[in-house]
Parts: sequence; structure tokens; C-alpha cells
Amino acid sequence: MTSEVVILNSQGIALAADSAVTIGTKKTYNSAIKLFSLSKYAPIGVMVYGKADLLGVPWELLIKCYRRKLGNRIFPKVGNYVDDFLNFLEHCNYCSDEVQSSWVENCATCYFYNIREELFESIHEHVKQNGEISILATEQIAKTIILSHYTDLKELGYAPKYDEPRERQHNVTFNPRYRAIISETFEKLPLSENIIEILCELATFLISRDIHNNNDISGIVIAGYGESQVFPSAITHEISGLANGCLKYRLAEDKSYKREIDGDAAIIPFADAQMIKTFMSGISPNMNDFLVDYLSVVFQKLPQLIEECFEIKDATSNEKLSNGLLKINDNILRALLLQQKNEHVDTVMSMVSALPKDELAAMAESLVSLTAFKRKMSSSIESVGGPVDVLVISKGDGLVWVKRKHYFPPQLNHSFFENYHGDNHE
Repeated sequence: MTSEVVILNSQGIALAADSAVTIGTKKTYNSAIKLFSLSKYAPIGVMVYGKADLLGVPWELLIKCYRRKLGNRIFPKVGNYVDDFLNFLEHCNYCSDEVQSSWVENCATCYFYNIREELFESIHEHVKQNGEISILATEQIAKTIILSHYTDLKELGYAPKYDEPRERQHNVTFNPRYRAIISETFEKLPLSENIIEILCELATFLISRDIHNNNDISGIVIAGYGESQVFPSAITHEISGLANGCLKYRLAEDKSYKREIDGDAAIIPFADAQMIKTFMSGISPNMNDFLVDYLSVVFQKLPQLIEECFEIKDATSNEKLSNGLLKINDNILRALLLQQKNEHVDTVMSMVSALPKDELAAMAESLVSLTAFKRKMSSSIESVGGPVDVLVISKGDGLVWVKRKHYFPPQLNHSFFENYHGDNHE
């Protein structure tokens, strides 16, 4: 887990990231670098959250190699940098064909094991109720469950860069390996040839369709200014992996923002966003969800309670009572949302829209530090913490580091900074 934030207004854009990285479930180090400059010459930064690597290759290495390849090229829009970076990832050759194939196979294996567990649970329930199970019944249970998964995934749209021909080609390429994994996973379960082929298509859908494992993705935030842009933009993509030289990713629209007019502003939290959202709305998201759910349950039960207390038998009166209470519930929820918006969100955003660059940086750092403090005071692992890196990007001043940690003493490494613009420096 990590905590990061992007804050934009007409003055510029501030990015802040903590330094915690969790190894396994218990060990945490506070030295991870998650915030970088994407170009040595243009006002563009990049921030990483989630997995720290792409198929085993650290994002820090990939970003610095791209920065060297980018050189002094400058694009008109932030989106152009995004497209160029994604294209670099597909053609950089840092992830070998063997590594890409291994990722595809691991995706299929994990998914097949989940289906197998679902099958075993259904078979166990059948045996519990009937004392035994026939081969025919086993086949039927397997067919029902697998077809259900097939229908769900087939209804999803294609991932970027994929279409029907590319999907078919992927299936042809990996079909033999998929069949071997099916044999290893499902062992002696009776599966017809038709069901085996459907399972192969399911494995293909995991790569070709818009489905992602949220616990196994890397978030890449590219933010700043293109040459022709007056206001800053932040574009976020979540990347799952790489297969056959085709990057598997999705655009995170809710974590992207493009300023269009003066006076507009935005605060975009990433990863552990609970405390930032609490600051914004005046109430913890978990508490807010609890109140909404609890009120809904209460108003659903009230009609029956009132009917019993007042012995209301008329069906029409009962229906009016239920509908009336549901409207009251909806009105309460709308009032809560309006109160949050008027008293908290709008107030904060009106201030953010007028903040100068130094205050943008201070606010970004404070929001990340607030999350780290909350983690420190809770019983859970301190997965947010360490020094907070802060970067401010503006049209006039370009990219300015406000706070930046180094894994080495800067005073002993003057050559590192002197050679920053050198051709061989990453």
C-alpha cells in the first residue's frame, strides 16, 4: 500500500508520494522512490503506485531508460507523452518473450484454480445433500460453472490494442500450454473437449478483455504540461502486464484530470485514499458507507414494524407507507451528500483553486503525511510512511523538486548532479 496525491489548479500541479514499500505482509522499508521526472527538458512528471515493477523489471529502471530515449523531444500534449511511454514499454525488450509467456500462463493458472475451488465446493455440497455424485452430475456442475464464467468474461469489452483477430491469434499461440495447465489443474475431473476449448477461450479473455486483478496492477500517473497546454493535466493508466509485445492496461478516468478553464481545481488521491477522502468530505468513507447501508436497512424494516404496531391490514395503505418511507430515506441521503458538498468539498476546492505553488506543495505533503500518521496510530501494518517526495510543475518554472530523498549523500556525489543532462546519465 502507498499514499500519493496530485493537486492541480491554474498555478500548476503538485505531486506527493510516501516512501513505504511492503515486503510480504510484515516487513516494511521506507526508502522506495515513486516519483520521477519523465523528461529532462519538459515539465512532465511520473508517479507510480501499486506493483513496483512490470513483469519483474523495476519501474524506476523503465522510467529512466525512457527518459534517456526521449532526450530533448517535446510533445504538444501530456497525452502524447503518455502514448509514447506506453509504446516504449511495448518495444523496449526489457521483458523477454519467456517472461511474457510466463505471465500469461500464471494468469491462466490462478484463474483455473479459482474455478476448481468453486467446482469442488459445488461437488461437496451435492455429496452432502445426496450422499454421492455421479460422473454425469459432476460433468453438469463443471459445465454450468465454466459456462457462467465464460458468459461473464465474453460480455466484457476488449482491452486497448486488442480486437477479435488478435484475440483468436492469442488463443492459437497459447492453446497447447492452456491445455497442459487445464490437465494439471483439474486432474481427473471429467471435462469434455468442448469444455476444455471453452476454458482455453476463458484464459484468452483474461488477456484480451478489459479485466484486471486490482491487487496485481501498477498505476502510472503522468502529469504536467505539453508544449501547447496552458493548464496542467494528469493522466493515469493501470497496467497489468505484457503479452506477445502487447501491453495490457486500462485508462483510469476517475484518477485522471484535464484542466479546461481558469478557476478549476482538483485533488486526486491514489492507493490508500481513506484519510484524503475524509479530509475532503468531512466523514470517513467507511463511516459514510455504514450510515448509508444502516439507514437503508432501518427504512426497509420500518413499514413492517409500523404495520404490526398499528395493525394496518389495508394493502394500499401498506404500499403508501413503504413508498413514503423510501422517499424519506432518499431525501436523507441526498441531504447528507449536499451537506458534504456545501460544507466540505466546495469549501476546500475553492481554497485549492487559489493556492500558490508553494502552498500546493505544502498541502500535497500534508495529505500524504496525514495518511501516514493514521497508519502509524492504527493496529495495521505501517504500509504508508517514510520521507514524502514532493514535486511541483508549472508552465513558467517547469519541474521543481520541493522535497526529494536520495539513497546516497548528495554532498558526496556532485558528479551525479553535474552529469544529469549528460547523454549517458539516466
